[in-house]
Amino acid sequence: MRRRATHPSEKAGCASRTRACAWLLSLAALAGCGTGRAATPAAAHPAPARAGAGCDLRDAPYSVRRLSFTASDENNGWAPDSRHIAYADPADGRIKVFDTQSGTTVATLTPPMGAEGPEWSADGRHIYFSTRPAPPAGQRANLSYHTPPRMYVMNADGTGLRQIIVDSPMPSGPGVLYWDSTTPAKFSPDGKYVAFSTLQGITGDTLSGLANATWVMLVGDLVTIGGLPHLVNVHPVNAPSHYWHEAKGFTRAGDDLMFGASTPDAQDGPAGNPDVYTLSLRTGKITRYTRDPAWEETMDVNPARDVIVFNSDRANPSPPTQFALGATAAHHDLYLAGLQGDTGWTRRLTTDGDPGQGGWASVRPRWSPSGLEILFQQTQRARNTITQLRDMLLTFTCPAAR
Repeated sequence: MRRRATHPSEKAGCASRTRACAWLLSLAALAGCGTGRAATPAAAHPAPARAGAGCDLRDAPYSVRRLSFTASDENNGWAPDSRHIAYADPADGRIKVFDTQSGTTVATLTPPMGAEGPEWSADGRHIYFSTRPAPPAGQRANLSYHTPPRMYVMNADGTGLRQIIVDSPMPSGPGVLYWDSTTPAKFSPDGKYVAFSTLQGITGDTLSGLANATWVMLVGDLVTIGGLPHLVNVHPVNAPSHYWHEAKGFTRAGDDLMFGASTPDAQDGPAGNPDVYTLSLRTGKITRYTRDPAWEETMDVNPARDVIVFNSDRANPSPPTQFALGATAAHHDLYLAGLQGDTGWTRRLTTDGDPGQGGWASVRPRWSPSGLEILFQQTQRARNTITQLRDMLLTFTCPAAR
């Protein structure tokens, strides 16, 4: 499929070094602009994955600014250079590229196609994403997706767009729901896995129809067969549960699935307590990172140091009755913690006040490959409906590491 340009002079190609192609030239491990040629091996031009590794984020200063784009939903769209971000524009359903240094969108990579949640591969060569149809009139989107999303991969310059062929049985039909509170499909940065969150055994497209359903997280393998991308071996990674289980993405290395769950234990009581976890795809080991009696929704593991970031409503907890259906709390902030989770030190990063009173909830944090920036979203709500959405960038200042 031919790439759609956003700048007239882009037709001259990369040699002209126009603004539209300059972003590609600045990335060491990408395919050539407009050609789909093989890139220089990433090992020859490593991304700054360990930049500033000695910086202690427990007390490092930071700044927060609003970005000039709004994404519909997010995976971790960071490019390996920790400068560019691939995002899906809800206005036209296209994948675009944002430059955090210039503060501008510098390329449009796809035609309008209802694109969602791009994931830039860790080697910089590819971008993975999914699409979804518009929901029926008057119906909540995440209650109406009864079949798997369509999935695609393309070269990082927008060429070579290919739909991923599904070669594995996947549940579908009116009794199945593909839950998508972040994005329909979560791709691992190493290009090996895709994760889905499903509810199975639903009785209708309302919240009451989910009450007796079970949550099942699915993971499948991405492989290349005859030069084409295929999804195989889609399988559950948890026992069916009446308690919320939602796949949130993968760690940067792709070894672990990050998820949220409200499975109760002796500490939580029968209502359950939403917390954040990782699941090792090699060993099956599950690690729990939060134990506060509040709602912890999404986490990400820093790729350059032993730190996590997660969002939590612990400063303004949700009623326990909301836990069973995965309802979104009124207010969340971002917190840092070590790999021991919130049983050790924590640092609150955002304090934007109650969204019901004009403040902003901070959600969906995603580390850059350098481990010094966090892309996240802020929302305002009225009666549990998002009324405003904005994308934000938090940047730690580590003078000794620069």
